[in-house]
Amino acid sequence: YQSLPTFDSIRNNNQVLGTWDFVANETSVDEDNSHGMQCLSTIAANIPGVFVGTAPKTAFYLYRTEDVSSEYPIEEQNLAAAAERADSLGVDICSVSLGYYDFSNPVFDYSYNDMNGNTSISARAADHAARKGMLMVVAAGNEGNNSWHYLITPSDADSILSVGAVDTTGSVASFSSYGPSSDGQVKPAVAAVGSFSIIANTGTGLPAYGFGTSFACPNMAGISSCLWQAFPEISNMGIIQALQSSSNNFANPNDRVGHGIPDAKKAFVMLQKQLYNGQTNISDCKAVIQFSVKTDPAMNIVVERKLQSETTYSVLTTLQDNSVFGNHNFNYEDDLSFVSTGSIKYRLTMNIASDTTYYLDSLTVNHTQICNNITENNIKISPNPVNENLNISITWLTAANVRIVIQNALGQKVYADNFDQPAGTQVKKINMNRMSKGVYFVSVYMDNKKVITRKIVRE
Repeated sequence: YQSLPTFDSIRNNNQVLGTWDFVANETSVDEDNSHGMQCLSTIAANIPGVFVGTAPKTAFYLYRTEDVSSEYPIEEQNLAAAAERADSLGVDICSVSLGYYDFSNPVFDYSYNDMNGNTSISARAADHAARKGMLMVVAAGNEGNNSWHYLITPSDADSILSVGAVDTTGSVASFSSYGPSSDGQVKPAVAAVGSFSIIANTGTGLPAYGFGTSFACPNMAGISSCLWQAFPEISNMGIIQALQSSSNNFANPNDRVGHGIPDAKKAFVMLQKQLYNGQTNISDCKAVIQFSVKTDPAMNIVVERKLQSETTYSVLTTLQDNSVFGNHNFNYEDDLSFVSTGSIKYRLTMNIASDTTYYLDSLTVNHTQICNNITENNIKISPNPVNENLNISITWLTAANVRIVIQNALGQKVYADNFDQPAGTQVKKINMNRMSKGVYFVSVYMDNKKVITRKIVRE
């Protein structure tokens, strides 16, 4: 990581905050084995257009706890010491691409019954770290093709995110260890690409293929970092829950991929909705809608309304905050002075960039106050620009015959309607979907006398 071009960004930007070799008791971690570098590359690589990791702007502490020349329980103790040191330095996420079940001296070997989350040194250390608030992302193991095909510790710990391996098509990697843990936990919890995973070549730093849950683990750790950065209010366990709930196998977890492959966008939406807070009330003949939600300039919220007499929703306005991503407060007032009493429904539609739309909330108010003490005639045409439905609200002191005519920019009539209007307020809804985008002119005649003409834009 000190010389390969893959890592020039984290070097130039001083993103490596510290290192320690718990095996050799020294600061240098660069010369012992390439495995750590390869795992780091899945997160930190930054060769634009060629190889970019899952969270390349992360800050790192790099710790070596594994002695590849032998296998003894002291390496689990090293892991515990590294986790303790990480906690003392404010580390949020640990990516742990190692695991144990057999040792150089068989007297120390674990049995499958020991894979219960509470027996091994490393599993207990991982759970202690989780209780401190760190998100522990742990490789499930590569024992799927061996006689011992189970997961290995500390992926059996109960408060961590254990990660199995799939390939880029979503197929399970045969080497990925089987769950569950011996006490019945769903293991692995999720899966990520670990077969034909892209890692840095040890000689050039350019993309190469790697195989192992060791690479699925940092892949998922980087994704977790991005998600948690957006929602730091959520606990480590809440992030794990969101990733699991967004996974493609959540309803039917199994012993190969657990809850499945997480959908980070879906997890983002889940957490955005979880932190949303909204309410509505009626005051002075106005429906007041207030809510707070995390947004940025690429997001907007469309407010729609459906009156008791209507069958579809109409767009009232679009709300947006151009500040940086964060929790923002929104307030909208809907004038009900010319709306009949009854139940009024509102819904809020969240649009994220150009590819994600979902219903943020549905709200209902019971409009009981008679507000329309009509003192003058009034005609309102909205919204403008219009996308789907054009609303023409007519408030008239006496009963009258109404004629509505819409002409395009060439003066050609594209819509006409004639109806009786009782004294009071009536809203005429016109579906604009069948009309081409462009400029139109809307004219309203009352008792054969033109009262208003408005230019509107169909977008």
